[in-house]
Amino acid sequence: MPVPDIFNEYLHRTFPFQQDRDMVMDWCADIIQNPARRPEWGVILTGDQGTGKSTIATLLKKALGGRYVWQREKYALALENFSEVLPNNLLVCFDDALPRSSTYEELKFVMSAKELSVNIKYVQKPQNRAVYARVLVCTNLDVPFDFGGQEDRRFYACAPCTHKNSATESADFFEQFKAWLEQPGTAEYLYNFFMDRDLRSFKPGSTTQTDTLKRMIGLNATDLSVVLRGIVERNPFFHNEFLLAELSRMGHGMVSAERIRTAMSRLQFEQRRRAVPGCRSKQVNVWQQRGSQRNRKLTPREVQAIQHSDRQEAIRKGELDAQDCTTQQH
Repeated sequence: MPVPDIFNEYLHRTFPFQQDRDMVMDWCADIIQNPARRPEWGVILTGDQGTGKSTIATLLKKALGGRYVWQREKYALALENFSEVLPNNLLVCFDDALPRSSTYEELKFVMSAKELSVNIKYVQKPQNRAVYARVLVCTNLDVPFDFGGQEDRRFYACAPCTHKNSATESADFFEQFKAWLEQPGTAEYLYNFFMDRDLRSFKPGSTTQTDTLKRMIGLNATDLSVVLRGIVERNPFFHNEFLLAELSRMGHGMVSAERIRTAMSRLQFEQRRRAVPGCRSKQVNVWQQRGSQRNRKLTPREVQAIQHSDRQEAIRKGELDAQDCTTQQH
């Protein structure tokens, strides 16, 4: 079918890579063409806020006549015992939901289950219901939940969505796109668009492990704790840029900030604001152990190391030129 310019623009903005675009559109089309054939894998969309990630659920809801699509910001509403969410829908979208440590394992279970027990109103005992719902995870986080370092085959993770030009320009575009979605005939067009898609190459039983997913998985939780423990034992006070540099030096540069914070918390370390002379601001965040040591005065060597890391962070963010930094040091 011919694709309207504004719809084509949306697809290229949200999925700039052809493979991601094809995989997700085929996955969506399979919901329309084969509602009773449940793929064994879901989709993860990450990236900047306002880049159209969760709009995928809106497209499918339009194509399905406004039904069979559930979209909320809490995992528990769909994953709790006896919930009817998965049996009652064809698409379940977790939109910016905050995970807990068990989220990934819970998703693995419900995505592989053919039936789930649910409590039905006015029925005394739980009933077994068939499950056909596909799972879509949309989040602004780099990593939606902790995979525990496990090799995953249940999710296709697209490259992170970014703004084509700026957040303001994206907001203007999506206002126009929203208006197009509300036009008479758009719902019928979307239904026919997905029904017309050729799915002969679509594989419901398996998907590709993308580089994005591999970066999300990173180190498993145990290995990450071991690596971080070695760093904190040698350095009781340090800048976050130092921590990132050490992880990168050891080949673990793609570990997400969320996983680092969780692992450091388990090691009883936290970031505290400290007054460190010679840095870009009067106070900087410093990693240090919780408890009595947090008010200890920094040694001259620790101050110098934090100053250096602060400059390196400024260079990485483009706030300071490396050559100017060298000149200032001399």
